Amino acid sequence: MTSEDFQLGRAMMLDCKCLGDLALRHKDCAIKWSHYKGDTLCELCKSPVKNLPDVPPPQNRQAAAATTTNGGAAADNPHHPFTIDEDNYFVEAHDINSLYGSGPADAMFDSVRIAWVAMIVSVLFFGQPLGAALWTGLIAGIMYSILMRMAIRGQMAALAAQQQMRDAQAGGASSSPV
Repeated sequence: MTSEDFQLGRAMMLDCKCLGDLALRHKDCAIKWSHYKGDTLCELCKSPVKNLPDVPPPQNRQAAAATTTNGGAAADNPHHPFTIDEDNYFVEAHDINSLYGSGPADAMFDSVRIAWVAMIVSVLFFGQPLGAALWTGLIAGIMYSILMRMAIRGQMAALAAQQQMRDAQAGGASSSPV
């Protein structure tokens, strides 16, 4: 965040017990997060944030999402990180990028990071020679990548099954005889 963000009203300092950089937030992000959580309590200091707008009741959350300062991106854009389900609650977007950071670049970075950590732990704590530690790190990074892909596919399958159940329930309710 820059001083320009504060001057233009895009950034804010939360009015809670947090001090310094811990209290700095993008205004839109802070508002969306409080609506997503359903309260205005700070996660860090556990005190109420006095300068956030009140969270609307669940039936009004969809209307609140459409009137946020980003022009209603949450309600209109399927690639926005927040969407609204039929019960008017904020949910995460159902695409691979929202489930795993920004996509393949983040996945690769995390795999490399896991490989380095595994290699360093192998050398420092287990006294492995460097060559063996490199192989240990490589295997750990590959295994992490495989496990994350499996978890994401499982989560995507669960989301698809939930959507099919919702569609079936909506179809069953509308096709009842009058």
